[in-house]
This record gives sequence, structure tokens and C-alpha cells, in this order.
Amino acid sequence: MIATTIDGRETGVGAFVASLLGLIGLLIALPIVLLAGAPFWGWLLGVGLWIVNWSVQLFTGRLSLRISAPAAVGVSGISFMARAWLVAILLFVVALRFSQEAALAAAGVFLAAFTFDLAGRAILFGLTQQQTPEESAAVAAEANAAAGDIPAPWTEELATQAHPAGPDRPSE
Repeated sequence: MIATTIDGRETGVGAFVASLLGLIGLLIALPIVLLAGAPFWGWLLGVGLWIVNWSVQLFTGRLSLRISAPAAVGVSGISFMARAWLVAILLFVVALRFSQEAALAAAGVFLAAFTFDLAGRAILFGLTQQQTPEESAAVAAEANAAAGDIPAPWTEELATQAHPAGPDRPSE
């Protein structure tokens, strides 16, 4: 089983599983909700909220690939905050109008799925990252040099390779 990233690269089974961790979190939450005696529709509400949140996040992520970097940061940030507020408001309405137990179950299910998904995305990023540690250190050294900061000791050698002696970096 192979997953494909947005840019068309093929990844292995580990990346495929990492991309589905949010859904796995939802399945793990079901028996916990039922054993806790919470209403089943609270679990369904949490699932629905997370799926809508996840879908909007995927749409925003794809949109961000087609716009400039500053606009992408703005769109992503606004989407993140709006989704958080919308979920919180909906859970408050459910708790005040219908059932506190169901709203609490939905909040727990949503947070579990969100946390599993976030962990999965972090793992997926690590699995699909193209840079070697040396390339990452060189990029960090260049960024530090451009900002006028002194590079960390472990990147000093790479920094001097990337930026040979000059007016702002004396030779050693």
C-alpha cells in the first residue's frame, strides 16, 4: 500500500498510516466513549466536527500551495483560528441547549482526533522531508548569517563553508 503526497511523490506504508492517524484516533475513542456511558451521538458529533475541521484544513492547505507565501500564512492562520472558534462555539451551544454529556464527549473525541492527526502530520512531515541533516544545518547557518546571528557551535563548520571569510565574517 503506497500513499502519494500532494506534489506526486510516492511514500511507504508508514506515511500512509501516519496520514490516517486522526481517523484511527476516532475509532479508538468510540469504545472509550461507550464505556464511559456517554451518549453515542456525542461521539458522532465529535466525529462530524473533526471531519469538517479536517476537510477545511485540507482545502486550506491545498489553497496555500497556489498563493504567495505571505498570503498562505495569513489564510492558514485565519483558517486555524476560525475553525477553533467555530468548534468551541458549536460545543457550547450543544452543551447549553441539548446535552452537557454529549458536548463533553464530542469535545473529547474531537481533541483526541485532532491530537492524533497533528501527530500524524508531524510524522508524515518527517518521513517526507527531503533534506539531509547536513543540508538542514547549512540552511540554518545561512539563515543565522543572514540575520547577523552567530551560528550554533554545531553549525559553525557548515556556516564557514557556506559563507567564507568576508567583511562580516573574519577568517579563523
